[in-house]
Amino acid sequence: MNANHKRLSAVLIIFTILTPQLESKDAATATARLRDIFKLDSQLASQLDTFSLQLADLQKQIDQVRNDGQLKPLSQILEIDDENSEENFKHPTDQVVIIKRFNDKWKSIRAALDFKKVAESLHYLDDEFSTRREDMHEAMAGIIRLGETYHIPARNFSEGVIKQFHSRLKFDQPQDLFEMGVAAFDLKKYKFCADYFKLLETKLESNKNAVYETNICHEVKCEHPKHGELLAAAYDYHHFCEYAMGNYAEAVHLAEKALNLMGHDERLERNIELISGYLQHEKSDELKSNETQLPPETELCRMGAFPTSNFSKKLKPKTGGFKIWSKCSFSTNQNPSLMIRPVKTEVLLEKPYIEFWHQFLTDNEVEKLKDLGLPELARSTVAGDKEFVHAEYRVSQSSWFPDSLNAVVATISRRIRDMTNFTMETAEALQIANYGVGGQYESHYDFAVESDEEGIPEAFFVDGNRVATVLMYLSDVELGGTTAFVDIGLNVTPEKGGAVFWYNLERDGSGIMETRHAACPVLIGVKWVANKWIRYNGQQFVYHCPA
Repeated sequence: MNANHKRLSAVLIIFTILTPQLESKDAATATARLRDIFKLDSQLASQLDTFSLQLADLQKQIDQVRNDGQLKPLSQILEIDDENSEENFKHPTDQVVIIKRFNDKWKSIRAALDFKKVAESLHYLDDEFSTRREDMHEAMAGIIRLGETYHIPARNFSEGVIKQFHSRLKFDQPQDLFEMGVAAFDLKKYKFCADYFKLLETKLESNKNAVYETNICHEVKCEHPKHGELLAAAYDYHHFCEYAMGNYAEAVHLAEKALNLMGHDERLERNIELISGYLQHEKSDELKSNETQLPPETELCRMGAFPTSNFSKKLKPKTGGFKIWSKCSFSTNQNPSLMIRPVKTEVLLEKPYIEFWHQFLTDNEVEKLKDLGLPELARSTVAGDKEFVHAEYRVSQSSWFPDSLNAVVATISRRIRDMTNFTMETAEALQIANYGVGGQYESHYDFAVESDEEGIPEAFFVDGNRVATVLMYLSDVELGGTTAFVDIGLNVTPEKGGAVFWYNLERDGSGIMETRHAACPVLIGVKWVANKWIRYNGQQFVYHCPA
């Protein structure tokens, strides 16, 4: 629907709503009803005059929003030349700023317009530019996840400096720091809560006459904060975060500072009394930090992003696996179709068997897969109770494509068949996935584990368990985003066009537990992958028990 059609629809909807609801009697069949025509005519004229005034009032509001510069395209506000370039989305600070500025912009516009007067006519605007709080919450949770995983301080994200990578945008305005602190508080990530509020307090304390040009928005309400109110709120949140971490003296100090600005607050007065009692009695176990333990792949993810760091000594395989990094070859798998273009194969590990196929996909295939997947992306799921469900430990979007849908997908499936000798008849459709802010998939098995029988989707009983995985990388990733095999200390770095292959099941159908792996959070870059999961049924003559 174009803009003119929307305007016409809005006028028609309002006109319909404002039309007096007279009894639907036919004046031609009863002269007594002729008087209703005069009554209806007068009411319509009056309503039209009222509607005209409402439209004029709304136009004034829109003109004010336009004069304030709020209707400028977001790309102009952020000085982004090419809206479609992935270069704009590689730095996590840029990612979260783009999402937040969009939300803030339309929240502010929505608050400036009087929707009550013409609510029905502007429903499409209200829907199209909704606040999308969940989206912003996920973006901030992603920033916190990256900070935890890679030991990156809050200041680096707010200033947009991570190693040699600098963001184009900054996330250092008071409202940015305040909302990040609140997000960390809600997630019970108390260290990051304290760090973001420290940054905010330093900024506010150094400039007591600051004027905040952008409103701070909560849900659908936007407010122009006063300096003292914002600083008091920062101290208030901060004091609880310090308390939760057992830093009682600092918690009391911050609560007192908040109370001095507020003048009187019973809750804060009680908190000061309570925490002071803990301090005097050296009581340190009442409400210690409630933060969750980091996932087991965290150490390996850090080493993948910062291989020369001193996070810990180099991890070694825990299962006796044998690494042979130098075993490379051009492989045809004795298949005529690969004679012209053999696959560059590197064996990464013999037990469990994992190999990397360099340049398995052409650049053209990579771009076609991304173009194919982008319009269909939806939040990725995991196996749940008899069906696939969303989960916080998998942050990405994905789409599925059977061989019959696209010639490129079918070509890639045939190439996988030729490299593995596995039939694709029972294989799953190709999954194309893109990771979001701090996108990750915590450690998991690709095959269904026996103890998870209650949560195995029905399809696993039809086509069998996942006997092997082919994970194809559709992009390079500058920092982070490695595939970490947790129990054997192996990191695989994404390489555009490359693919990693491994067996999930032994020949007798039992799971290979050492294949537990994770998609580490993407720190710098844009990560696209394509997955092909090969099922056990139909492979009995290729992958059978030894005689």
